[in-house]
Order: sequence, then structure tokens, then C-alpha cells
Amino acid sequence: MSKVFQQKQSDWEKQAQSSEDPGAQVGRPNQNSEFSHLLERLKQQLDLQDTDTILDVGCGNGFLLEHLAPRNALAGVDYAEQMINLANSRLQGDFRVASADQLPFENEQFDKVLCYSILHYMQGETMGQKVLEECIRVTKKGGVIFIGDILDQTEENRIKSSSDLEYEKKIPLIHRYSSWQFYDLETLKQVALQYGCKAEIVNQPETFKLSNYRKDLRIKKL
Repeated sequence: MSKVFQQKQSDWEKQAQSSEDPGAQVGRPNQNSEFSHLLERLKQQLDLQDTDTILDVGCGNGFLLEHLAPRNALAGVDYAEQMINLANSRLQGDFRVASADQLPFENEQFDKVLCYSILHYMQGETMGQKVLEECIRVTKKGGVIFIGDILDQTEENRIKSSSDLEYEKKIPLIHRYSSWQFYDLETLKQVALQYGCKAEIVNQPETFKLSNYRKDLRIKKL
């Protein structure tokens, strides 16, 4: 594990202790209309049913799962122990400390797998692809995987060149644009296709404020 990745992990641990508000702990302090829209969109993209078992890869303190699937059998992983402690204290489910590229679950265990807004924290495209492969592995046949908020590599130069590097020095590494991993969406799609899945790149709604450089990948395991 690189020093940069370790620092991001440490920053995320500190984020868990930054507030008593569960939303603020994971960077979602306001349950505004965009968050409500996100929840409805995730339910639709996952084709979420009350009987589904759902895994959230990079679950933080479970805040997103809590609002997305309150009736479902829940599971989640996160690399920050403090976040998992919070999830286990607040929610009923199977929440474990683990790396997203080494999921501690059996093959074909979940009906639905969500991995939202975490791939840009990985250390390189290869690690991001491994996360995708692991999500596919633990999903049941006929299940859906939704990899959301992927940073589009075609926009990398524009986004990074517009970042204020002096300002970045004052904020945690995990929040610095210059340290984020961008991806070739077509390459990720091909990884899914190689595993015999159906996959499509999905544009985010224009009302999402970062939709100009972030996209989603919806995968159906056949």
C-alpha cells in the first residue's frame, strides 16, 4: 500500500470523527433535493426490491444504505475502521473493514452491489479494475452492479489544471483533485463484458453538479 493511499485512509478515519451528524461524517451534511434525486436514481438503476440482499462497497458509516434500502438485508465494507464502527453501531447488517479490491465475501452472495463515488480514491486504474472484478464476483447471476460517480479520463487534464494547488495544500489529501484517479470508461466496460456481463455507461443527470466529468457504469450479471 502506497504512502498516498495510506494517507487517504487516515484522512477518511478522521472524517468519521469530524462531526456527530452521520451525513456530515461522509460528506453529505444536507439531505437536499439532489440527495433525494440520487436515492431515487440508485433505486431505479439497481432495480432494488425489498427482498434483495445489497452490498455497499465503500459504505462509510452506512448513511447512504440507511436511506436507500432500509428494508433490505444490508452489508458493507470500508477501509476505515472508524466508519465501520459507526455503521455497526447504527444499522443492522454485516459491516466489515476491508479493501474494495479484496472483498471478504463468497462468490455470488448478493442480489445487488453498489459502489458509489469511491473509485477515484484507488491507487491506479489496475486497482479500480480489480474492484470492479470483485463486485462482479460477489454478485448473483441475474443481479445488478452499479459503479457510480466514476471520474471520466477524457476530462482529467481540464479538471486537474483548474485545481488550485496552493489551496489543496490546506485540505486533506483525500479531497485533493490532483490526487484523484480518473478512468477510461470504455476500458471498465470491457472488463465487465469479459466476465460475460451486460454493461452500459450511463450519463448522470445534468442537475448533478459534477455531472460534467463524472459518469456511471451499470452492469447486469448474466
